[in-house]
Formats: sequence, C-alpha cells, structure tokens
Amino acid sequence: MTDPAPKKILYIDLDNTLVDFPSGIKRLGRRDKKKYAGHYDDAPGIFARMRPLPGALDAYQELAQHFDTYILSTAPWHNASAWHDKVLWVQKHLGVKSETAAYKRLILSHHKNLNRGDYLIDDRSANGAGGFQGEWLQFGPDAAFPSWASVTDYLLSDAKPSQLHDAITLARTAHAGQVDKLGAPYIYHPLAVMQRVRGTDAKIVAVLHDVVEDTEVTLDDLRCRGFSEEIVEAVDAVTKVKGASLAESMARVKASPLALVVKKADISHNADPYRSAQLSKETRKRLERKYQESARLLDTTLGKILRAHKR
Repeated sequence: MTDPAPKKILYIDLDNTLVDFPSGIKRLGRRDKKKYAGHYDDAPGIFARMRPLPGALDAYQELAQHFDTYILSTAPWHNASAWHDKVLWVQKHLGVKSETAAYKRLILSHHKNLNRGDYLIDDRSANGAGGFQGEWLQFGPDAAFPSWASVTDYLLSDAKPSQLHDAITLARTAHAGQVDKLGAPYIYHPLAVMQRVRGTDAKIVAVLHDVVEDTEVTLDDLRCRGFSEEIVEAVDAVTKVKGASLAESMARVKASPLALVVKKADISHNADPYRSAQLSKETRKRLERKYQESARLLDTTLGKILRAHKR
C-alpha cells in the first residue's frame, strides 16, 4: 500500500490578510495616533489590538485540513512588541494547545522568498513575497482574491494541481541553476512578470515566457503537458527566433493579444528602475534603448509601460 501524497504547503500572511490592520489603528490612544501617524506599525502594542478579518479564521481552519498550513508574517524591526504580540494574536484567535491548527506554525521573517512551498496568500509583494517560488495569491479588495471565500473556492475547487501550479513548477525546474544579469536566481524574473498580469492564461504564459528560449523545454512539451494551443502560441510569440530582428520579434508579439500583455509586463520588470540601477552605466543605457525601441514597436512608450505596471 502506497503512502498518501503529502499535502501541499500553504503559507498565510497576517497583516491585512488574516488580521484587520486598520482595526488596530482605531483602537490606539489619541497620543499614539498622533505620534505614530504614517508608521502605525511601530506603535507599541498595536498588533495586540487588531481583530481578524471577516471569514479569516474559519477559512484558516478549513484550509488547514487540506494543506500543510503555516502563518508567514513580518514583524517591524523597530517594534519589539510586535514580535511578542503576533504570537499572542495567533494563540488568542487560533488556539494555544498542541491539537490546534496553528500550534507552532507561526513563522516571522523579512525574507518570505526563503520559505519553500506551493502557495502564499499575502496582500503585498514586500518582504520577499514577490520572490516566493510557489504561487502567490494576492489578497485584498483590489487584488485577484478580494475575500476569503474567493481564496477557499480557488484552493479547494480541485484536488489536482492547477495548470498555473504546473506551469510554475515547470518553470522552476527548467530554470534551476540559471541566474539573471544581477546574479539572482532566474526564476525570480518569470515569477515577477507573472505577478504583473491578470488572468490565469496570462499568468501561465508569463511564468513560461522564457522556458522555450532559455531551456530544453519545447513547445511540444507544453502541448503534451495539457496547455491550450492559445497558451502555446503565446509562448511561441514571445520566444525569440534566432536571427530575427527586434522589429520582427515585436511583430510576432503584436499578433497575439495574450503575448502582447505578457511582453509589456516582461519589459516593465526588465526596465524596472530599481533593477536597472544595479547594472553598469553602459549596460543600463544599452538596455534602456532596447526597451524604448521595443515599446515603440508595440505602439506605446517605455514610460507608459512602467506606469501601467508600477508596483
């Protein structure tokens, strides 16, 4: 008899995900509200005052039955009380005893990307969440997952891995060992591009957009894994053809609406001012000219692309 398949690993953020952060601000005293305006997370004791978001605790309990679930949060470095209060918050709302779902499952880190797993539910890409090597489910009123009902519906709708999960796993395996121009693991780039587009198909193309160009994966491999022809054609459209000019490459991109969305997100991440600032002056100028010309060939400007994908 074979052992059951291990549960997938799920991480859940606290602030503005499980926790209603504004509820803590409302419960601060008048003096602290004035003193810590603009940086309320540094107010001593604020995290002990916060309430759970609607549906958060029930969702956590339900998800913990199906996933290997952990709370992954960041505590402000200059607010020592936050580290203590977050432990107390979890104990108060999710239980203290060993049989409870959150027992010894709180991780406090400023580098969430170092945690390996399948899913991360978080409202922001900060503190390493943007580099998480599984699937980031962005939570919040204006995000892809605006409520806990939308999160649980997505995660529990099918026992099998989603196609997006398959795409992320494939990209992570295919790009293993590769690094970008800054020396960072290459997988961070397709994951960042994925987070800049909306819709499952666009996210799949985004995370796979370099696998055919830079690894041994072929378009037929993608077809054999069950990806739709529209997705395969979009990946093909963003894949550089040897000997093709930039104009020819951008023309191929423009012919596929899905590829066009992903390519703009790709340019926005490559040309991100923070990343560019870490390159040599010569390399930065050369790439900037390339991205400006690419944008022009896509009937837009680099400035418009950067503004549209500002994070």
